[in-house]
Amino acid sequence: MIKIKTRHFIGLITATLFVGCGGGTTDSSSTTGTNNTTPTSTSSTTTQCKQIESTLKSLNRKYASSKDDYDSYNSAYKTYKSSKGSNDSKGSSDSGGSHNEGKACLSCHGFASAGTVFKSLNAVNNTPGAAGHRIQLNGSIVYGSARGTGNSRTSSFPTGTYTAQVIDPNGNIVNSSASHSHDGSRRDCNRCHTATGNSGAPGRITSSKLSTSTVTPAESTTSTCVSFNNNVMPILESKCKNCHGSNGNFKITTANATHANITALKANKVASGTYLIDKGSNTIGHGGGNVISTSSAEYTTIKAWITEGTLNN
Repeated sequence: MIKIKTRHFIGLITATLFVGCGGGTTDSSSTTGTNNTTPTSTSSTTTQCKQIESTLKSLNRKYASSKDDYDSYNSAYKTYKSSKGSNDSKGSSDSGGSHNEGKACLSCHGFASAGTVFKSLNAVNNTPGAAGHRIQLNGSIVYGSARGTGNSRTSSFPTGTYTAQVIDPNGNIVNSSASHSHDGSRRDCNRCHTATGNSGAPGRITSSKLSTSTVTPAESTTSTCVSFNNNVMPILESKCKNCHGSNGNFKITTANATHANITALKANKVASGTYLIDKGSNTIGHGGGNVISTSSAEYTTIKAWITEGTLNN
């Protein structure tokens, strides 16, 4: 494992009946072998999420590509806001193209809130959203269209609890959360409104009310904060892929295949993750030496992912 060029990864949003936020799930299987890390309880994982939040934001910026650089984009956004005034509801259609639909916006952008409206509950990241559809809060704070299809964002946010709604290009309400079911902790819509749904969210924010019977349930009820796809894969691609892109017992290709390759390292998922980070930090013999220092943000992030059960999330 050796260093290579940084890779892009940023976040954006979403779901149907906006419900709660806070995380995903963990695998509660027992561990075997040496150097194992057992998944923590919900309360301790919640504490971990708070502790690692700033680390994740820092890495999000570090691994963002130059075209979506955090500072340059926010500078452009401020220029746009200055030319349009403070009314976020101006503009009823999307800016077009694609821009990280379904990923967590606030991990990279300084919006007060943002989200993606999709046509289906199980839409995967980067799937085009429902064009022209936006989000509004309490019927008064209307999100403005953002880059990418189905994405919208706001610089205003209500105090207390609120009802989240989806409006179509004509301003008609086509979907809604339960009355006052959200609060200020639920600003980054896609943290909960994922393709499988987290923390009670049934799936994506959608442009019409849909049955939730087809949504894949989460693996368990323990909250998570680290995503393999969004937080761990960019580290592996940057630090390890140059040596492990196609050769050896461990290969880094797509997120799903790479996760499968990690779990194949050991019989148990958590033990596999621990083995991965022990190799990368040269805690155990590694031909590539120490490529992920135990004092680095990358190590902290992967260690947190292991603690949460090495999920493919």
